[in-house]
Amino acid sequence: MHSPLLIAHRGDRKYFPENTLVGFQSAFSKGADGVEMDIQLVSGEILLIHDYMFDLQQEYTSLESVLQELSQVGRLEIEIKAFTPDIIDPLNTLLKKYAPKDIEITTSELPIVPYITKAFPQYSVGVNFNECHYESWMSEELYVRKVSDYLDIFSAQVAHLSNLPEEKITESLVHSLQRKGYITHYHIGFLEMDTQMQTYKLLQEVGIDQCTFDDTDLLSGV
Repeated sequence: MHSPLLIAHRGDRKYFPENTLVGFQSAFSKGADGVEMDIQLVSGEILLIHDYMFDLQQEYTSLESVLQELSQVGRLEIEIKAFTPDIIDPLNTLLKKYAPKDIEITTSELPIVPYITKAFPQYSVGVNFNECHYESWMSEELYVRKVSDYLDIFSAQVAHLSNLPEEKITESLVHSLQRKGYITHYHIGFLEMDTQMQTYKLLQEVGIDQCTFDDTDLLSGV
């Protein structure tokens, strides 16, 4: 049975603060294939921060410190949290300096996707499809068409379908996107472990390529 790439969402956030080096190191030590992190540009420095509204008095992990330690360890999924492309050049500088071996750059902000694909043609680029991109009246065929058309327009490769209702994640949907040459991605949230395992088995059955997950205890059961 197919096993998706397992990416710890914001690191080992069940046991460590999210978006921190120690949390990423813990996730890798437990067997994660990769880690996901969120980046924002703050006073010229790229910091790991998930929320758009944040406390400037707090200390945040720098992306450079993570790249120094983990650029050659495993998959790094970097989600850009920005409304403008100002972050692109500083990010490009860091990635050229540390040359991570396995990286995907993602975002939910569609207007900056073309800037990402232009700046980083050597890396996989993912688009996060949110609740607003799926409506209950849509057929599977129409949703596949919408996702693939968006990816094609943006020259992106990875469809993040994490906000699609789980019952809509079918083998036909996944294979339709894969036949068009796209990589499929889903997310397993903080749930009872039995429910997490059921979701994981579903993703195996339908052939999802990769998934993020919140609970690193999942790794002991897969």
